[in-house]
Amino acid sequence: MNFTVRTTYTKETIAALVAVSQYRNVKNRRLQRLLARTLGVLLTAVGAAGVLLFLLDFLHHLRTGRGYTFERFSPVIGAGLLLWTGLMLLWERRRLQKHREKLTGAIWNSYPDKGQETVFRFTPEDFSYKTPVSEARYSYSVLGELFADDAYYYLYLNNTYAYVLKHTDFTEGSPAAFGPFLTQVTGKPVRRASGADGKEAS
Repeated sequence: MNFTVRTTYTKETIAALVAVSQYRNVKNRRLQRLLARTLGVLLTAVGAAGVLLFLLDFLHHLRTGRGYTFERFSPVIGAGLLLWTGLMLLWERRRLQKHREKLTGAIWNSYPDKGQETVFRFTPEDFSYKTPVSEARYSYSVLGELFADDAYYYLYLNNTYAYVLKHTDFTEGSPAAFGPFLTQVTGKPVRRASGADGKEAS
């Protein structure tokens, strides 16, 4: 069984790869996010309640004309820290998204082969790629982790570098059959990943 993929990398391809790279080494990501959100809501609620109580107490002292000591003021510092920490936990997803967008832009701007087609060929013995300026052939032993989502396959050679194969760019062989084929020739599972579809890795 052979497979051929003719693809031209786009900024969307790079964005999908960056998204997978953010999550590929994180175990139990869904549980981690659930715990972060729960803790974020709890800390935000407690912190906001503490700040509100301080303001009510402060206004009461202003109305009565009594002095306000540092001892009565100091608890609001703790409440403010709880509120800030809770908000940071709740905004974590947005922070990661902004980081992903910035990293995607930097990688795409430095990518030298914009607009050039890459042809990948996979046989039971080895695989190869060819561009207008370079070509190479590899044993499957060079592949590390393997991932897939609804749009792409991600074939990692190391922690930072991967070949990305779009499902719709297969011109020989079925994308659905490619995952089992990879497992057969590499002995490694193809894991579900968070990529262009934005779904969490399982």
